[in-house]
Amino acid sequence: MTQRVNKSEFLKKVAAETGHTQKDVREVYDGIVDVLVKELEDDKKVNLSQLGTFYKRLMPEREVVLNGNKNISPEHNILKFSASPKINEKLN
Repeated sequence: MTQRVNKSEFLKKVAAETGHTQKDVREVYDGIVDVLVKELEDDKKVNLSQLGTFYKRLMPEREVVLNGNKNISPEHNILKFSASPKINEKLN
């Protein structure tokens, strides 16, 4: 089973790697997330070199069966991510 790293653990590792304080790393992280969301809300793709591209995709309304009951899943956006070739290469 794959282990998870939560935000706090991740930020501690970034702080240790970069020599910055955890507080500074947290502020930058929160700023990155805020800007990323705003750009996606404006229907923009966000390409972060060496990491990948974030974009949203509109999922159409569809019928879903849960526990034998038919429900309608309304049209909604989902977040998609496409990793950069460099990341994919390192993972294989």
